[in-house]
Amino acid sequence: MASFEEIAAGLDQVTNKADQANGALAQAEQLANEAADLLEGVMYGAGHLENDFNQAVRAWLDVAAGAAGLAQVVAAGCLGVEQYRKTLQGDVPARSLATHPPDSTSQAVPKPVPPPENEWIEHQRSQLPSYITSGIYRDEDGNADLVQSGQEPDGEHLAIGAHLTPLGFPMGGKGRVAATEHVEVKVAWRQRKAGIAHTELVINNELCVGLYSCRNALPYVLLPGQTMTVHGPVESETFTGRSLP
Repeated sequence: MASFEEIAAGLDQVTNKADQANGALAQAEQLANEAADLLEGVMYGAGHLENDFNQAVRAWLDVAAGAAGLAQVVAAGCLGVEQYRKTLQGDVPARSLATHPPDSTSQAVPKPVPPPENEWIEHQRSQLPSYITSGIYRDEDGNADLVQSGQEPDGEHLAIGAHLTPLGFPMGGKGRVAATEHVEVKVAWRQRKAGIAHTELVINNELCVGLYSCRNALPYVLLPGQTMTVHGPVESETFTGRSLP
């Protein structure tokens, strides 16, 4: 039977391969979006070829969305590997105690103390990749998930855009509200749909700035009474919802 160290080494190899795959997918998504932008820039005035250009733009956007979707699958797999590692780590002392049961005079094994908030934040940040904007969020029950920037295969970004557009957030050059593909806004949308009162989000990039930025969009995505604390690389900021149901 493989030792814990051997299993851990194997899991490290899996994580490394996943990081390489995610890096390639992130580059593929970026290049596909750039190709769509270039086509959009030259399609107007192309006469009878304009419809063909439109189809090509949509095809490249589909490629970008597909790459983003695969990246989400890989990221979820990485999170599963990390959770499996934690499970194994939790099993090690249990097996040791079973092999050498304590006598009646032995002291009870103390339960692990949860790390302070700032340690939790830094630990989550250390798990985030550097090649794409990513975040790990948790709800009040301790459930956690990884979210990355980009389009969602289920069209979530379009649903967010349909919500924000009537509130004054305009469509960008790609026919989408830019903030809808950002990690913070996607987490806020999921919080809204799930009816969760508060979430904590650790992210590897600063919030975007500007009139139609995430900072301005978040209160209009969250419902009244909902709050989200975003822990960026430099500072933390809490947002309170004021959007109508």
